[in-house]
Amino acid sequence: MDNANEIRSKAAQWMIDRGWKRLIAKRTGFEQSLFEHTDVELNALLTLLPILASPEHYNMSETEQQALIVGQIAHDVGKEKPEWQEYVKRDRGDGSFVPHIDPQLTAVVVPELLNIFGFPDSIAADACALVDLHMKSVRTSTTMFAQLIESGKSDRWQMLASQVDTFDNICSAEGLYKTLDALQRSILARHLTVSYHVLQMRGVSTTLLHRAVVETFMAHGWLPLLYFSNGTIYVSGSEQHPAEPNRTL
Repeated sequence: MDNANEIRSKAAQWMIDRGWKRLIAKRTGFEQSLFEHTDVELNALLTLLPILASPEHYNMSETEQQALIVGQIAHDVGKEKPEWQEYVKRDRGDGSFVPHIDPQLTAVVVPELLNIFGFPDSIAADACALVDLHMKSVRTSTTMFAQLIESGKSDRWQMLASQVDTFDNICSAEGLYKTLDALQRSILARHLTVSYHVLQMRGVSTTLLHRAVVETFMAHGWLPLLYFSNGTIYVSGSEQHPAEPNRTL
């Protein structure tokens, strides 16, 4: 995507306007706002998209990439509903389960995002499917049959939905090592070469050291994917094998 920065900026403003900085996305292990959770996923997606969309990997068309971006941004939109916010704030087991998939809300926000980004209306059906069916647990025989008879979707919407679910899982992991494990066990693993750096906390100099290491990895051909207080995860395409910098820092 040549306009990745524009997409980030417009998506951030859309989320801010909906109050996502004040809403909770998850509290398992650690707490993330709906804004932070979605923003991290979108940044990770936009970082990997040039690799994943290339002919060597998923060979995605422009419209497939656009549907994936919209699906990733909107996949947790149901969590903004007051009843889900009340559900996530209470203790587990206290009251009934509240799902966050809301097809009616999806059908409202997807066209809104298409308009914001200037994406074609023709990808709306795919983008809605990526939101409503990104979780494997909701892909029942009934929901899948309903998707088969619904017109307007591409032949590869299931692959794109799996991508949304994968980014959600990776960016929900707690800490660098659990995230590495989630990434290396995911469907993305065979498409990527992965590396990382870890630093011991050294007071105010830690930020400078992080920046220096990131710049060194980038100079060797790596893309920084996810940042943590103690390190950074880097990727390249699986067909590439960039050298790793010396880690004795």
